[in-house]
Amino acid sequence: WGDCYGYYLLATGFADIMIDPIMSVWDSMALIPIINGAGGMITDYQGNDPVTGNSIVASNKVIHEEVIRILNE
Repeated sequence: WGDCYGYYLLATGFADIMIDPIMSVWDSMALIPIINGAGGMITDYQGNDPVTGNSIVASNKVIHEEVIRILNE
């Protein structure tokens, strides 16, 4: 299955994290309102606005900061 299904699982609570190391702005724009609307967080690998970066980390608000920290160790 593709990334779209993974983001669907995240938005519906059946997955905790989705990570895409290479993303373009046109790939991420549709994901931002979906993940935010589902109560999740979506940033780049450094925790910044996903539109300005070239990567995506999406998760729930409980673990997002820890995921970013681990990715940047």
